[in-house]
Amino acid sequence: MIKVGEKIKVIHIEDIPAFYSLEKATFILTSERRNYVLDYSLDQLQTLLDPKLFFRINRKFIISLNYIDEIFTWSNSRLKIKVPGLEEENIIVARDRTKEFKEWLGE
Repeated sequence: MIKVGEKIKVIHIEDIPAFYSLEKATFILTSERRNYVLDYSLDQLQTLLDPKLFFRINRKFIISLNYIDEIFTWSNSRLKIKVPGLEEENIIVARDRTKEFKEWLGE
């Protein structure tokens, strides 16, 4: 649940492609491509989310397994990921997370 003005909005976990940090704030991206500010840090969210569904790929993004559109090889053995609603972002798996990310994907 998130606060939107004076209301509380329920967003189901299966409708969340990603959580991300931008300019010292944490956001949730919904499947409707809406962004909402959260009161949690990515570190806090990482401990609350199901690790089978969500993966912290770098300091800036936690992504959902169900919303990965494409994965590309990137420089220095890293991977670039496309997530709907974040097409303008360079979502790069950190070099030290690449092996664990591939294992999470089941490769």
